[in-house]
Amino acid sequence: MLIDVSNRSVSSRDEQREWVVRRIQFTIGRFVTRIRRVSAIFSDVNGDRGGEDNKRRLRISMIFSGEVSSKTSMPQLSRLWPT
Repeated sequence: MLIDVSNRSVSSRDEQREWVVRRIQFTIGRFVTRIRRVSAIFSDVNGDRGGEDNKRRLRISMIFSGEVSSKTSMPQLSRLWPT
């Protein structure tokens, strides 16, 4: 299972990326034989204008049965990161 974490217009540290990878592995790791790739994309809705509106997209490519994807918006991505 390949895990890809991307940040578009969102600042993050390596520790945050590693935390996201660990959470994904913990949550769906038992399905590793059925999953080809997991992509997590974090982006800023407002772009360069600033603000705290962010969105998250998670796409899971299955080995035998297509894709599963989810999109969510949240006021601030920094709430995800451990302090």
